This record gives sequence, C-alpha cells and structure tokens, in this order.
Amino acid sequence: MKQKIIGLLMLAGMIALAGCAGRNTPVQTSGKTVEPLPGTLDVETLDNCTFAAGFEASNVYLSDDGMLDVHMTVYDYERFDLVDISELTAGDTLVIDGNRMPVESIERDENGFVTINGGLEEGGCYLATDDSGVFYEILTDDAKSYYAIGETTLPIGQEFIFLDDSDLENPGQISYAGDFLMAMEKSDRSFSPYATTVTVQDGFITNLTQIYVP
Repeated sequence: MKQKIIGLLMLAGMIALAGCAGRNTPVQTSGKTVEPLPGTLDVETLDNCTFAAGFEASNVYLSDDGMLDVHMTVYDYERFDLVDISELTAGDTLVIDGNRMPVESIERDENGFVTINGGLEEGGCYLATDDSGVFYEILTDDAKSYYAIGETTLPIGQEFIFLDDSDLENPGQISYAGDFLMAMEKSDRSFSPYATTVTVQDGFITNLTQIYVP
C-alpha cells in the first residue's frame, strides 16, 4: 500500500512538472513576413524616369540663369513582389506604410484585387496589380497610396509638352514651355501627385501630364 501511494505521488509530480514546462515554453508561430521592394527613385539623381509630383503654379518660374524651372515634391508608392502577394496567407505579416500588419484574412478576385483584413474600412488594406508585374496599395478611390520622398527643382527642356487631361469636357489640351509659363503666372492651380506625372530625360523635364481626378 505504501509503495502504491509513493508511486501515485511520483506520477502526480511528473504531471505537474509537465504542466509547468508547457506553460513556460514559448508558443511557436508560423508565417512569413512580406516587405515592400526597394524604392527606385532618388531625388538627387532623377533622370530618364517618370514619377508622380506635386506643386503649385507659383512653383513654375524663370531662374536667374534664364532656365524655366519647376520646384516640386516627388512622390512614390510601395511595390510588392507579385509572387509574395500571390502566396500571402492568413498568419503571415505584411509590412505596409511603415507598419507591421498581421494577416488575419485575405480575399482575392479574378482581376487580382486583394482585400486584406476587410480592407481600409476595417483597418486592413487593398492591393492591386497591373502590367508592371508588382502589387501596390490602393485607396478607396482606387488611387495609389503615394508618399513624399523629397523635393527637387528641375529645368524644363526645349521639347517640353504639357498634356492637360484634367477637364473631362475639354481633354487632350497641349501647351509648350512658353505658354505653360504664362498660364502658370496667371493661375493659382495646384498639381496633385494623384493626378500629375513628370517625365525627365537627360536632366530636363520633357513631359508633364495632368489627368482628371474626381
């Protein structure tokens, strides 16, 4: 009888130790972390590229050396690897807008549109893709989620064209450097990164396009 009691006490002790060990053992989590791809724009070396920009009409002016300059803020947007987002599942973590977002739910449609954690309205996000082969965040109005990377001043080249598609009733308006300067001098117009792209070639602005944004 005494040996039986001792055996039971030893068994109880082993069970208790096992329970303590279980409570002290860290929970192992699974899942990968997906981060944005490295950015491709540098405000110090903007050349042979097209990017989103924002500025006011007053930021277009003749410099002391006679060049027609535009002082602007340059914007970019986060890009994600196509395969990484295609393989993203609940339990993974998405680093977006500088924050870590644990993926609790993910929905995809036939057009490649991705809704994570219910979308923006529920604290998540929306991702989309196009022919560029990457995913990017979009806002509720389908605009890319731009962020400023810095300011720069660039000269307008001799082959400059301003394509104005901002008026739905009068789209496709084209003006050149001199006309553009005169129009800006008489205007209080704002150019938003959501509607404005700038193309730079060989150090000069060759094209500025503004589209309609509701």
